[in-house]
Amino acid sequence: MSSNFQPLGYSKARCKDCRTVSTKGDIWICVQCRGEFCDNCWGERSAHNSEGDPYGIDFEPSVFGDHEKVSREVYHRLTRIFAPLSEDRRGGAHEMESQAKWFGICRGVGNQWYFGDTDRLTSIIDDSWTAEFPDQFPSVVSFVGQTVFVLKEARTLETVVSRHLIPWAAKSIYKSINQAAQPHLIVVLNAADISISKDQWDHTKSTKAHLDALKTSFENDEKLTSTAKGLPSSVFANIHTVEDLLKHFYASVTIINIPQKGYHMRMDSQVRELYGVIEESCWKSHERKKEARVLLKAEKLERVLASVFDHFSHDTESPFNFLSESLWQSPIPGTLGGNILQFALAFQRSTKVDIKQDARKLFDRLVPIISSCIMLDIERSDLHGSYEKLLDENYSPHLRNAFETFCESWLHCAFQHKSERCCNVKQGHGQKGHQGANGNSLGKGPFELGFDSGEFLRAWNQKFKNQLQSLRSLFLKKEKCSAEAIAAEIHRKQMSTFLSNVRTADFASHRICLCCLRHSMPEYPMPCGQVLCTACMRTFRGKGSDEDLSKNLTRCPFHSDKGCCLEIDEKPLHAGVRMLCLDGGGIRGVIQLAILRAIEKEFEGSLRIQWFFDLVVGTSAGGIIALNLFVKDAPLDKCMKDFKTLCSKAFTPRELRGVPLFGKLAMVNHGSIYKTRPLESILQSQDILGNNDLLFGGKNPRRRGDARVAVTSTEETSKQRAVILANYNRPQEVTGEEVSASYGFVREERPCDEMKIWEAARATSAAFPYFKPFFKNDTKREFSDGGLYHNCPVKVALNEKRLLWDDVRAEHPDIMLSLGTGRGDPAYNQSNFQFRSRKVGKRGFLTRTWDVAAGLLENILACQSIWSESVRESTESCRGIREYTSRYFRLNIDIPTGVPKLDTLEKMDELETLAVKSAIHEAREVAHRLIASCFYLRLDTACRFSHGTEDLIRAEGTIQCRFDDKSEQLKGLGRFLEGCLKRGGEPTFFLQERYDPQRKVEVQPQPRELFPVDKEVIRKMCDEGTFSLPGFEICGPPSTTIRLSIRLQEARYSHDDCYLSISGSPRRLDADAMNEECRANRKESGIKPRPNDSAPPPAYAEAIRSSN
Repeated sequence: MSSNFQPLGYSKARCKDCRTVSTKGDIWICVQCRGEFCDNCWGERSAHNSEGDPYGIDFEPSVFGDHEKVSREVYHRLTRIFAPLSEDRRGGAHEMESQAKWFGICRGVGNQWYFGDTDRLTSIIDDSWTAEFPDQFPSVVSFVGQTVFVLKEARTLETVVSRHLIPWAAKSIYKSINQAAQPHLIVVLNAADISISKDQWDHTKSTKAHLDALKTSFENDEKLTSTAKGLPSSVFANIHTVEDLLKHFYASVTIINIPQKGYHMRMDSQVRELYGVIEESCWKSHERKKEARVLLKAEKLERVLASVFDHFSHDTESPFNFLSESLWQSPIPGTLGGNILQFALAFQRSTKVDIKQDARKLFDRLVPIISSCIMLDIERSDLHGSYEKLLDENYSPHLRNAFETFCESWLHCAFQHKSERCCNVKQGHGQKGHQGANGNSLGKGPFELGFDSGEFLRAWNQKFKNQLQSLRSLFLKKEKCSAEAIAAEIHRKQMSTFLSNVRTADFASHRICLCCLRHSMPEYPMPCGQVLCTACMRTFRGKGSDEDLSKNLTRCPFHSDKGCCLEIDEKPLHAGVRMLCLDGGGIRGVIQLAILRAIEKEFEGSLRIQWFFDLVVGTSAGGIIALNLFVKDAPLDKCMKDFKTLCSKAFTPRELRGVPLFGKLAMVNHGSIYKTRPLESILQSQDILGNNDLLFGGKNPRRRGDARVAVTSTEETSKQRAVILANYNRPQEVTGEEVSASYGFVREERPCDEMKIWEAARATSAAFPYFKPFFKNDTKREFSDGGLYHNCPVKVALNEKRLLWDDVRAEHPDIMLSLGTGRGDPAYNQSNFQFRSRKVGKRGFLTRTWDVAAGLLENILACQSIWSESVRESTESCRGIREYTSRYFRLNIDIPTGVPKLDTLEKMDELETLAVKSAIHEAREVAHRLIASCFYLRLDTACRFSHGTEDLIRAEGTIQCRFDDKSEQLKGLGRFLEGCLKRGGEPTFFLQERYDPQRKVEVQPQPRELFPVDKEVIRKMCDEGTFSLPGFEICGPPSTTIRLSIRLQEARYSHDDCYLSISGSPRRLDADAMNEECRANRKESGIKPRPNDSAPPPAYAEAIRSSN
């Protein structure tokens, strides 16, 4: 800003009479005299000889005549509003609106004007109902917080109220139920006569005066009386005036005068007052909605609007229920009380008994199963004290909170009128009073519960005590074994009995563990469709340490009469993480498949690439490959074939493509370059992804060893954000520190709303303008290509690792492999134009097309820099230490002819050939690192002792394999090691007990530090599928770093060493103690008691208010 800048109202001005120049704001404008005057000269004129407020607030024509003392700032601001647009500004405005034009005057051949039609209106009318349903617009007025109606003549107010405001409100009020706040009505009387009394400029007095003037019109207006008589008798009895009728339909009524043109100071003061009234109404509406938990943020409003339009497009008669949408948009908190509430809601929608709106019977039915959950939690957490004492201290507050929240937000009002029950809940029981299922008014009055909640809660709590005593007595009849095992067996039978009375397909949740209610994050899908948390998985699988991977779940915790064989997918404690990132790139995805095939080739046909990664993150084409290869478990050659088929079908051009002008018009008309149905059809084909399999949950749980897979996408909301869609569940925070703020994690509560595998592929690859965004009708969510934010998803992968595995959260991965889709100059950017933005906004199609194309192009060029930056940040603490920095691989190929566009089908075979011919020098090292990561160090029977002044730890160590005994993976690993043996290099492990990664001098291994994998060990691996090496003892200070590595060849690798660290190595000797501390902080899988949960959480409405 320059130093000589002055605000508009205080710029240099010259008095018309004395010619004084001032910049202090003491020069005033007289519109009638057409001049500017200083304070001294103003009063010298006869028309200005009386004093008044310089801002015109107390201006009266009888005092000032017709001359108003106007501030220069106000004058110039309002003049710009009053004055008509210049030709240039008008032309610019028309140009900005050109993309939104439906019809209008156009200039045609011979410079002749004609009325042009773009067919936009016709297409809308063809696809919608019109004349038969003239009252649909008022149906969505429930979303309006304020209604501002402007009219010019005050004498027409009576007509406006009778013909517009009352009929409109009468139509809208019955088109919604559980509406927490009604709209505020603000009537603006425009161009009011300046000579009206001073009181009329005050909106409070003006409102009273005009409503009083309408008192006599109520009985004389047939429309108004007819509307009032149509209300219930209890409501009609209290309506005597127009004001009473208006306040029945509106939260408040305000009438405000705005002066006619030419009186700038009065105009300024009245407009400010209007803004104040609007702001106050907004605040009241927001506070009411916040209290009722229906206040929507901008990104959620669009989804709710989609729901209401969808509702009225299919059902024009039934009212829209705000309850279902608002509660869906405001998830229940993950406290114990919140989990009990979600359990009750799941039971409410799935019970076979008709007790859904009888809160007492519904919650009485829950006593046996929730008591069993409490018993399981007490025994599993090893809490001391009687069941009755623990119930009162730790659980009763949560039970009470769950019941009270249910009565406040889900239980319908008990009021009945002629056998019709009110459908409003307490939080939605606003000014409209009681409403029936069809939205009609049943009468005025507050919410009615229908019973004494305090008396019920006392009796309900006693039933829990009696039930817990009965469960406790069952312990005495069991054989001697652990209390947790007895509790688990009793709970299994209780759960099986409970589920016999519900529809199990509807009784499911992906946000809480319905088996124990204590832990908020279910992770393990069951064959029956339920999902277990980690704590329940450990409890019901029986004895076995965290290292015992062979311990499967053989009996279903939900059905005592059903067996199951669920392979528990847990990473061994302190084993590292193997990660794979796949960039987006359309048809260039064949390069990634070719690179993966080159790596798999190094396994000599013994092993598959899918068996070696714990976490895979893909974007767009990379996301499709990740889903097909790692979720559907397609062989690599089939995946290559499927990808080529998919691309050839997906890039189906629209009609007239290639025809000048008409091709572009077709693209603009349809909203994308290519057809969407062929893409969705090929994704849903049974040969590729299928059309029914869920990405997470369902009755096809992940097998042991299956990777956790996430694909990136972009959710189209008003605040467009990056998200991931995953086949796993995970916490939102780590030890209270949120680390996923840069993107969202999409997880629906009910299985019926979950993403299917093909839908996830469609969402991650919706590259605009090539394809339309993907709209999931079940959840009203819209997704675009994940490449807009994370075309190289390495940052997402590193962040997900921190969220998924606490024991290695701060450790480097065993390997981080990132695969690109070709590098080089873009073959399709020959022009020198500059792109403006990489984000997709809510703008015109053409602008959006260029902006998204810009984003995709920028991401192609930025993928390498994103990778480099991420690796630099991850290795900042160990810069220069090759042991760690050499674990990060970025594999890509150069494309000499330039990087082709993502839809250049004819280049696919050429790119595949180029990738095959390109020497991927790192392929062997990557393959060998993956082989090394199959082994990890297990330390048992660690004990601490003192030797002099030094504290030491002694532990028994064994080398373990991550593959299961007798599995094809372990046998294949044996065949690979057999190949190493035939090439003259005996696979050998090297143990370094005092490892220093910063040491530059090469350490020569001693014979006692070497553990060769001899022929007999390899034979047992190949023939019997078993792996075993002698154990060894390790002794040293707790902070000692130990490294266990393996040699697979004599030649050195890129980090100048022929040994590769096995999984999780190097590691500290006291890593187990550190891990216990991590587990205590884990909210989703810890089984230790959490004393903070014993305090009752705040009422849900209060929690929402405090969070806002």
